[in-house]
Amino acid sequence: MKNEERTTKIIVIVLIIVLAGMAAYAYLPDLLILPNLSTVGLVPINVEIDATGPNGIVTLTGGCYQIKANVEKEQAISMLNGLNKVVGPRPNTHDLFKDTLNTLDAKILMIKITDLREDAYISKMVVRKGNTLLSLDSRPSDAIAIALRGDYKVPVYMNETLLKKDGAKIC
Repeated sequence: MKNEERTTKIIVIVLIIVLAGMAAYAYLPDLLILPNLSTVGLVPINVEIDATGPNGIVTLTGGCYQIKANVEKEQAISMLNGLNKVVGPRPNTHDLFKDTLNTLDAKILMIKITDLREDAYISKMVVRKGNTLLSLDSRPSDAIAIALRGDYKVPVYMNETLLKKDGAKIC
């Protein structure tokens, strides 16, 4: 009889632990499901901006590979303004988006350059608002220009296969 009582107590304890875990899980943030935060297949990217020529050039460097992408000069200037914390007398779209994020108490967690379609790179800007994650489609130049306006460094990642396919080997 003692073994049966002991087994019953163990089962009850395990059941309580499982139920407590399930109840706690119901209150945990949505961030427990993290596919948007995965960086599998991505590499960290260093971003450099040049707005001195007739077009802007964004240089994306990851490891031994580098891509130089042409952007509109206004985009490059906006990125540099964000980097240098310069706001003109009339805020541009990137300033407006950054102010909207701040007003909503939302934070950009990362930028992921994921694809190339019709000669245009595609990125996802991952934003957190409370317990909610948003993965917003964006042009990499827009996402970077907005992220540079924050008070914190936002990591930029790129699809490693895409970087190696399109990038020049530099080391």
